[in-house]
Amino acid sequence: MVGNLKKIIIVLAAAVVATAIANVALVLALPNLDKSVATVAGAVVAAMAAVFTLRYLQRKEDGVLQDERTKKVHNAAMAYSWWLTYVLIAILLWVNYLKLAKVELESALSLMFFFMVATYTLAKWWLSSRGDA
Repeated sequence: MVGNLKKIIIVLAAAVVATAIANVALVLALPNLDKSVATVAGAVVAAMAAVFTLRYLQRKEDGVLQDERTKKVHNAAMAYSWWLTYVLIAILLWVNYLKLAKVELESALSLMFFFMVATYTLAKWWLSSRGDA
């Protein structure tokens, strides 16, 4: 339990430091930048720092982060995510073509990005929980 608490503290500290550095760098580099962009960029950097720190600590403990099964699950989850994203693109094209809704580029790209991340995460969880079948 103490080891897990130590991990959490290290991850949170790394995320806070990365967020602070990213926000300061953005504000200094681009003084006319909207503050919400700096906040979102800082949150993304913090999430990335947390994930990388967790993966580093996990690798340090176990020594191995991947094996044949995890690679197979990863590849299958990526395939499912890409296929579902192609379906989403087709749906967006039809919605735009039939003028059911106005699809702007920024909205469509944001939707596709988060859809890909979500479907990959769900597919990986689903495939991992199936066990060896």
